[in-house]
Amino acid sequence: MTSSCDHSSVCTPDRLPRVTIGIPAYLNEKTIACALDSILAQTSSDFVVEISDDASPDSISDICRSYAMRDSRIRYTRQPANLKYENFSWLLVNARSEYFMWLAGDDYIDPTFIERCIAELDSHPDAVLVTSRVAFYHDGAFVKLSTGTYALTGSWSENVSHYLSAPGDNSRMYGLMRTQPCQLCFLAESFYAWDWAFSLATLRYGKHLEIPEVLVHRDMTPTHIYVDLVEHDARHWIERLVPLAGMTRWMWRHGSLPRDIRVYAALFDLNIDKHAEYFSARSPYYGRFVTSVHELLRRHLFWRFRCRSRSNKNHQDAATE
Repeated sequence: MTSSCDHSSVCTPDRLPRVTIGIPAYLNEKTIACALDSILAQTSSDFVVEISDDASPDSISDICRSYAMRDSRIRYTRQPANLKYENFSWLLVNARSEYFMWLAGDDYIDPTFIERCIAELDSHPDAVLVTSRVAFYHDGAFVKLSTGTYALTGSWSENVSHYLSAPGDNSRMYGLMRTQPCQLCFLAESFYAWDWAFSLATLRYGKHLEIPEVLVHRDMTPTHIYVDLVEHDARHWIERLVPLAGMTRWMWRHGSLPRDIRVYAALFDLNIDKHAEYFSARSPYYGRFVTSVHELLRRHLFWRFRCRSRSNKNHQDAATE
């Protein structure tokens, strides 16, 4: 691993920055400059940037080293081998600041994002994470608003069941979070939907807040990529048959599921939904059958336990307008 700058002027023992911005970079040579420019344009300068180049084969290293030489708050590290999801973990585990956030190498944030998120967490000690509304783009054109940033401000059981009922695109994971509790939540193993498991685990330590304005802009990932990831991430045939098996097992073992029938029902519902989604793409006839059975279950059983927040319903309505 190589580091491209000395941070002694920023990360001194008596003066750590309040925020660490971790960038898990891979194949982002066309977009990383935009991401870094959006960080350097922030109205709050109380941050340090950690770029973890996941052994990317493009020219991203030259771009990142150039930025690191120009600004002492930016530190660049190139991993000797591709870490995949563990690249996210590497950034979080090595953070020493009070607050932490990830920013993908193909996303960018508005100038007031960090300042406003700090203010929200400072004024809400019972919250562990805050994000803003998020907009998605494809080739620079607006596609839709995220459905995965709605606030979760109820009890632990209520928040988990709300989330499981509609995790959406999980854009909340790119919000600002309290570093220490979130370091306890990151997974030591890789499986499909690990990011959902992480977001769920953080709810044990506090609420999720939302700034009701779009301050984060993300690149849209094609839906078929997530279907392909089921096969790529599966460690055995069970995780192909039930894509969320690894996530469910991890949550159960690590105490991330409150003992609540609404939580169990929402998790069962979500498992069937991802099973149907995968097989609709890989075996359409069987996929249609599972989807029809799932709809019957939702109509006659799962609705009894549903605990979906009004804010999330509004997000879904807005995203389809």
